[in-house]
Amino acid sequence: MIRVEMLPSRRCGAAAARCGCRLWPSLLLAAGALVSTAAAIEVGGRLLGVDYEFKAHAFHRFPIYYQQPTLPEGPFFRRPGPDAWHGKVISAALRLQGIPDADVGDPEVTVTYDRDGFRNPEDLADWEIVVVGDSFTEAGYLPYEDLFTTVLGRLTGRRVKNLGVSYTGTLSHILYLERFGTSPSAAHAVVAFFEANDADDIQRETALRKAPRPPVPPAAPVPVIDALPRQSSFLLAVYRWSAMAWRDSNAPRPPPKASVSDWVNAEFTGGPVPVPLTLAYTPPGPAEMSPKLRDLVDGAIGEWAETARRSGLTPWLLYLPCKRRALDGLLRFSPRAEPRFAAWKPNDLPRWVAERCAAHAVRFVDATPALAADARAGILDFNGIYDSHLNRAGHRTVARVLAEAMAPALAEGGGRAAP
Repeated sequence: MIRVEMLPSRRCGAAAARCGCRLWPSLLLAAGALVSTAAAIEVGGRLLGVDYEFKAHAFHRFPIYYQQPTLPEGPFFRRPGPDAWHGKVISAALRLQGIPDADVGDPEVTVTYDRDGFRNPEDLADWEIVVVGDSFTEAGYLPYEDLFTTVLGRLTGRRVKNLGVSYTGTLSHILYLERFGTSPSAAHAVVAFFEANDADDIQRETALRKAPRPPVPPAAPVPVIDALPRQSSFLLAVYRWSAMAWRDSNAPRPPPKASVSDWVNAEFTGGPVPVPLTLAYTPPGPAEMSPKLRDLVDGAIGEWAETARRSGLTPWLLYLPCKRRALDGLLRFSPRAEPRFAAWKPNDLPRWVAERCAAHAVRFVDATPALAADARAGILDFNGIYDSHLNRAGHRTVARVLAEAMAPALAEGGGRAAP
């Protein structure tokens, strides 16, 4: 019996040995093919300059409005152009944040930019009013006809140029005015000042001005994202992808926002039904700002005035409040809201900015009272979830406020100021 039991084992062992002999050449052939393919991809990628990290592709997936400006302009940046984007801008940004079915009810729009990267028609060659600002002025989630600068043009009967770019501050705006804001008929220059972050932007841009810069090449500037060195090694890319995946799977991180409701931290209660909101800012009062920061803001307002008058333009400043100020008294805070939102009280920052404007002979226009009045009437002038900016109704209100403030000056003939 022992002999009978051993025979099948010997046969199986022999069969396995024969299979192993046949399997090894196949494995070696597969390994050789894999190595050859990887080598071919590696060599081809290097020769063709392929970017295996797809930096530019990942960057341009975002709506233009939420992309950082990348075209060097002095020490600062603007957008390259011409360009266009179609879709639901705010909802698309939320989907790219990891919420695949996000839809906050924003309209599907086509957003266009001129050859200089600003929100103007290509045939705009002359204008009477130029408005310079940040994301509130660019408003890359609205079509051109709904921008407050466009509505201002319709209300006043004047041509208005929009020089708005997200992620910029007053020092960038001064440079934009110098390089893109003058024309034969230009008479008035308006800088839009957003209370929540423009002071910090001025501080950041002051540091950028002082930072050493390489000499500007004589050729046309190239967007920073396109000038990034390409990572053309396939093997290095595979290693980095693997290392990043391993690190992300083991590193502690805050729970992701799984749904649109995770962005909600308050409700607007002024209308017939509560409207969910995202609050992001609690602007500081002058007493909460350091003396150095107050001096920087004051200096920027003064420089704006000097630059405008040097170009023969009358300088204006449009003060834009954040949601927390404009909707004060009509908010209900959710349990996830940070305590600072409920604790914040309207401060005297608008009055202080108005005083600094008066000191530099800049005409001051505050949009806060009109936006707050709309809120008390049940009209929400701001985007609700995720985005902090004015909606269509808010743009119409700001345009009306600005048109009414500028009407006497425009009625005088709208002539250019003496340099």
